[in-house]
Amino acid sequence: RVRPGGDAVGPQVLALLRSYGVSAVELGAQSMSEEVLQKNGRGHTAEDVRRGAAALRGAGFSLGVQMMIGLPFEGDIRAAARHTARELIALGPDTARIYPALTLQNTQMARWFREGVYSPPSLEEAVAAATDALDLFEAAGVRVIRVGLHPDPSLERGLLAGPYHPAFRQLCEGERYLQKIGAALAQRPAGVYTVKVAPGELSTARGQKNKNVQALAGRGVTAVFCEDAALAKGEFSIE
Repeated sequence: RVRPGGDAVGPQVLALLRSYGVSAVELGAQSMSEEVLQKNGRGHTAEDVRRGAAALRGAGFSLGVQMMIGLPFEGDIRAAARHTARELIALGPDTARIYPALTLQNTQMARWFREGVYSPPSLEEAVAAATDALDLFEAAGVRVIRVGLHPDPSLERGLLAGPYHPAFRQLCEGERYLQKIGAALAQRPAGVYTVKVAPGELSTARGQKNKNVQALAGRGVTAVFCEDAALAKGEFSIE
């Protein structure tokens, strides 16, 4: 992973990487909003990301991109996530990572948080925004290799605020099921329905702590989930 600013992906650096057999490079873009990058002191611009991506692709490297959900000064985080995802997709990446922005002790974000300048998004808001980005990347054929931060004791000890969850991606995958199943049931009358999903997908489809089951019940739908070996991951059928 490299930062896009300065000479981080200049000819000399790329030649050095190639000499060591490096074949893939990830750019830590974080956001494609010039205002957000500038106000957060990220040290690079959206145009730096574009130039860096073009240099990497031109030199034959596999391109990965990383983005953050819920940085300070983003405003509507779902709109910000969709904007950044679309801008990154336009760069032609092979892979992507989606991380929630977390407020750690002894950082500028911690100072903003304590001063009331910055209010981190809730876990639910961050999951919704990350799910939007995940959908956009996958629809464009970009493989999303990570959603959420790897659970780490030192991270948890230093965490002051923010939408952290050790199974963040599973929450996003559960949100995807809820959105799709909810849309499929929207034109049907209230009642009891059997929702079939691929083997191994029951927990995700039902949502953590049966969140999706409860959400559908709030719409007048009793959803009975079961597995169907004929379905692939992400697919479902309703009877």
